[in-house]
Formats: sequence, structure tokens, C-alpha cells
Amino acid sequence: LVQEMCETWKAIFLDRLGEYLTDAEKGRINLKGCDRGDTHRAREAALSFLGQRGEVQRHEAEASCIKRPGYWWGSDVVGKAPFCQPNQCKCGTDPGATGKDCPKHGAEKCKDDQLALCTSMKCGAGKVHVP
Repeated sequence: LVQEMCETWKAIFLDRLGEYLTDAEKGRINLKGCDRGDTHRAREAALSFLGQRGEVQRHEAEASCIKRPGYWWGSDVVGKAPFCQPNQCKCGTDPGATGKDCPKHGAEKCKDDQLALCTSMKCGAGKVHVP
């Protein structure tokens, strides 16, 4: 009975992994051992392959994000997994420029409509000339 249960489990296990693992990865999973009822090692191997693939995909996504102008890879929320998101600058205590208009996430850069207006031809830094 144990042998039959193990063989059934193996068939179902590999079938369900079909969409997640390549044939080569499935072939490297040692599913021998039904004579001893030992399926723990096979399960651990499958989880290891899935974990490695997830790490590779995360690194690829991070590299792609870093190359994208106006984006950064990370999370502002403790415990939340990092992801690719637009840069968000600050304007004092308010949110400022975003994306390509923000040179670095968290930097100080206001949007044009947040800048003070002046009527002098020589406006100071952080001000927009209004004719």
C-alpha cells in the first residue's frame, strides 16, 4: 500500500510541477525511493529548483528596472518585497517630481506648479518667472 501511495503521489506531484519546472529540472529530481516511502527529498529538490528560479527572475527584473530612466528597485514599506517603481522626489514635506523628472528616488525636486512665482527677470533658485 505504501508503494502504491508513493507512486501515485509521484505522478501527481510531477504533473502539477509541469508548468513550473522544465523537463531537465524534473529529471534531476530524485523520485526514487518509493520502496522506502521517502518522498521528502524529492519535494525538497523541487522547492529548491523553484526557489532558484525565483531568485534568477528577481535579479533579472531588478537589473531591467535599474536600467530604466526614472525608476528604482526597492520598497518604502518595511517587510514589503521590492519591486520596480517610478522615482518619487520630495518638495519640502510634499511629494514632488516623479519618474524621469525626478533624478533620484527621495531627492529634493519640486514640480513646476509647486515652485514659487516671481515677476523679476532675475528669479532666484526654485522660482518660475511669470512675465
